[in-house]
Amino acid sequence: MSLCLLLAAAGTHASLEGTSANAGAAAQIANPLTTGLKTGDASAAAQALAKVDNTNAAQTATTAAAQAYASAADKTTAANALAAAFAQTATTAPNNAALAFAQAAAQGGDALNAFAAAAARAFAMGDGTATAWAKAMAAAVAQYGCDAVKPALAAAQAQASAQGAGDAFTSALASANAQAVLTCLQGVSSQATAAAKAEAMSNGASANAIAEARATAGTGRKMLATA
Repeated sequence: MSLCLLLAAAGTHASLEGTSANAGAAAQIANPLTTGLKTGDASAAAQALAKVDNTNAAQTATTAAAQAYASAADKTTAANALAAAFAQTATTAPNNAALAFAQAAAQGGDALNAFAAAAARAFAMGDGTATAWAKAMAAAVAQYGCDAVKPALAAAQAQASAQGAGDAFTSALASANAQAVLTCLQGVSSQATAAAKAEAMSNGASANAIAEARATAGTGRKMLATA
């Protein structure tokens, strides 16, 4: 077989693998997440978010959340479902939640709007939902750095304040041992990232992910996909 034919065959195989992976991501992440947000089924949405364990999966999830929230007839229902689903994921798979939040920050636009709206609802709800979000935010800062995550933190804080949950936002960060989030919002990036790493280690949820992030070549953090 000629080299050209071998290369063509390899290209076809890679293309088929990519198509299969995309179909799998849609079936396991995008479709249940979209349905969950539109119908208010937080459990279905949480099962989808729990599968966000790499950048491609994170981009699939945040894109689906963005589209579902933007097109939702009832945005409050969608935001409440995402708030509850993210809190469940942050409790059972904190590193996955941190990745999804950081990806929303990197992607911006409707993805950022969806997660900020959900965060605001979470802090308005209070209790375990707010604490779970606060811990995930701190973990995202620890793993991806203050500068990468700050757009999502600022949007969440702004929406929480607009909904009368600004004090709840600050209180949840204190309860969750996540003061590094406030340090990041105040503009002290390097100090916030270092503090978030210490807090995440203290919380015991993200040590492995932090180690992996530190070992990543180049930026020292996992790569996030931009829109």
